[in-house]
Amino acid sequence: MHEPLDFYRFYLVDHYLYKVTTLKNIYAHYDALNEGVLEGLTDVVEDDYRNTLRAEIRATYFQSVETLFSLIFALEPKNNQTRDREIWYTLATSDIRRENERIRGIAKGEDDFLSGQEITVTYQDGARRPVSNLEYVFFHGVDLRDQADRRDAALIGIRKALEMFAKDFSDRGEFNAIKHKILLFPTITSFDLKDNETKETILHHDLSDSLTVLRYIEKGDNKKAILKTRPFDVERDYNMTILCDSLIKNIVLIRRAAFFDGETATLSLALPNEADVSEMGIHHKKPGDFCLTIEQGPKAGIPESNNQSK
Repeated sequence: MHEPLDFYRFYLVDHYLYKVTTLKNIYAHYDALNEGVLEGLTDVVEDDYRNTLRAEIRATYFQSVETLFSLIFALEPKNNQTRDREIWYTLATSDIRRENERIRGIAKGEDDFLSGQEITVTYQDGARRPVSNLEYVFFHGVDLRDQADRRDAALIGIRKALEMFAKDFSDRGEFNAIKHKILLFPTITSFDLKDNETKETILHHDLSDSLTVLRYIEKGDNKKAILKTRPFDVERDYNMTILCDSLIKNIVLIRRAAFFDGETATLSLALPNEADVSEMGIHHKKPGDFCLTIEQGPKAGIPESNNQSK
């Protein structure tokens, strides 16, 4: 019979590392690997296949962020009480809508988790010390009193990483579109600005490795379709997934060691400082997002189409 603590024993801590690295290697070495990778496929459109890999790398990044925040919210102490032993229950009964609201709050620096709420912990030598919920979640059972400077720098780095993850993940429309591949289209391949008189190109951006997310907003009589085109950034998506994966490992492996091995001193932990996190979060693709908005309704001055069949 499995116990809740078995979660820490059996969780696949390298899942996202394996997945995103495999996808990135196929993408990077596609020409050399395509015969084996494409076995069983016919009439493959190479551009579509590469875009599929790009989309899956980004989806993996989003999924790793979702997993990280689920673990954080499940393990965050409540009323100065820890919840490590209830992990299966808290994960199974989580309120997804509420968690998404909290992620948006973290993106804005407004959520309590980042503001320093504390819990008192007891070390093996009997000493007691208040630690922030942030430190408790990521360094549970690890005595970092003799590495205070490094610990504090890592907590600043982790806080920055969580804010970056939250800002990326807050766009649920993009995540859902990439996850389900329904409202995701390779519709815009380039962006050009031309001189109105000479028709000469003033500015050109290649968007062939981008995909467009379709959104539809309806408020009363007014309807708005938004086409948002965002260049894929495989390098950043990969780096951010690796960073996220390392923080997931911190959470799980220190509890695996504490509950099953009784020792955390020999663990190799991720202690990212702010500079490390900033470097991993650099955007390597320019330009940024392009948005095309099409409004329909009385206020837009565009008559609504008649879709009735005759």
